[in-house]
Amino acid sequence: MIRRALLAAIGVAAFCPATYANSIQIWVDADHSTYLYNATLASIALTGYGIESPEKLAPSDWRSIADWTAEESSAVLAALGPNALGFQEITATDFSIAEANAVGSAIIHPGEKLSIGRLYPNFGEIFASSGYYTVAGSDEKLPMQHSMPEPSTWLLAVLAGVGVFVFRRRLPAQS
Repeated sequence: MIRRALLAAIGVAAFCPATYANSIQIWVDADHSTYLYNATLASIALTGYGIESPEKLAPSDWRSIADWTAEESSAVLAALGPNALGFQEITATDFSIAEANAVGSAIIHPGEKLSIGRLYPNFGEIFASSGYYTVAGSDEKLPMQHSMPEPSTWLLAVLAGVGVFVFRRRLPAQS
């Protein structure tokens, strides 16, 4: 019984990302790829976002929605909806990036990650930075949480699986 509960807890930890209610997160992969991640169970009508850091960002590696629209407007239409084409970069410095859409919003669906390039040259800058986003119908700047996939969770799940396999093979046969 305890083994099943432990395996269930490990499975939930390994396969279900931590989420924050009503939140878009700054998701950073191990290769420094940065995303805006909708961690909610509802679609979000994004009208703007910004990231600031006391440490240096990499604005030259930023892929804004405005840049994406200039490169592939049909892909933006398919992924974010027709109103997403109005995004404009507001600022792009070594310590701050931001863009907004005055004419509409981009629809980010639950669990969707929107790539914004590689903003963080070093992992030390990730948690020193802060971010905000705005949604349709409100001018309030909502705070973004930081999120990173944790490789140790996968390692623990694999080790637990191997342990259960070895344990079951060592049990005496029941008659």
